[in-house]
Amino acid sequence: MKDMIPALHGTAVYNPALLSKEELLQDFIARQEILEELVEDCRRNPENSPPQHHLIIGLRGMGKTTLLHRLRYAIEDDETLSEQYLPLIFPEEQYNIAHISDLWLNCLDALSDMLEQRQQGELTDKLDDKIDLLLEQPREQKAQSALELLLELAEQLDHRFVLLLDNFDMILDRLTEEQQWLFRRLLSEESKILLIGASSQMLEATY
Repeated sequence: MKDMIPALHGTAVYNPALLSKEELLQDFIARQEILEELVEDCRRNPENSPPQHHLIIGLRGMGKTTLLHRLRYAIEDDETLSEQYLPLIFPEEQYNIAHISDLWLNCLDALSDMLEQRQQGELTDKLDDKIDLLLEQPREQKAQSALELLLELAEQLDHRFVLLLDNFDMILDRLTEEQQWLFRRLLSEESKILLIGASSQMLEATY
């Protein structure tokens, strides 16, 4: 019986992003109740209204990263939710963020990765070309253009994007107060973006 259980990748035990889907589903045990609550909240979100966002707070090592990856699969595997949402997963540490434009570009990169995994090569190539053009723009213009492209693609694909952002406290720390308020305004008004973030500490900005 022991030989039938697939072995976990050594370093992946500490990095859920390196686990296969089967390994992560097998290993996910402790946070089932929270997962079910998040999935049910996704079901209840009105289609044309700003969704209910979530921030998961817990100490490092409590399983927040694993929960975000498990939520991704729960959405993708659910027939109803997969018709409404596209979950975007990100690297645990997003060190390249120095401006809100970097956040939106990361979202576009995550979308490109997701489309490639779904073998939508033509759409992926077109998106990558647009991202390359965005990189040449001045920072403030780039932020606006990247966000507009993200929302345009949400309309085109007829799905809401679920931003599964780990270490959300680190991301906010890298944004100016003005950029934080722009982000907050977007989340309160835009129906196509759902944020489910994780943080190891309570955030002053959340108040």
